[in-house]
Amino acid sequence: MIHIFLKYLKKNSIDYVITNGYEDLFSEKSTENDVDILFKKNDFLSIEETLKKFCDLNGFKIVQNYHQEVYAKNIFLYNQENQQILNLDIYGLFHRKHVIFFLKKKFLIIKLHIKILIF
Repeated sequence: MIHIFLKYLKKNSIDYVITNGYEDLFSEKSTENDVDILFKKNDFLSIEETLKKFCDLNGFKIVQNYHQEVYAKNIFLYNQENQQILNLDIYGLFHRKHVIFFLKKKFLIIKLHIKILIF
């Protein structure tokens, strides 16, 4: 399920960095269902619309949407066909104790490095 979502992001030119849940992600047999994803702020602000379009296109449903803080959401997607749930922890800023870890310049550098490894 996560692979379908990542291909959708790529097709729609939406940049992201996976910050947790990437350990087995590169295996097509991965059943990883808890993934933390960092988006640029602008993409984060429209992520619910992006996910709705993705779900409509693939026959999935958004079954939970929890706003943890201004730039953090926990959204669950459900695939009724195989009864699989994808738990997405979605961020527009990545910080701990008020320290921001990824600025826009570093985000793009990390993206370029990861893009070589993924899809």
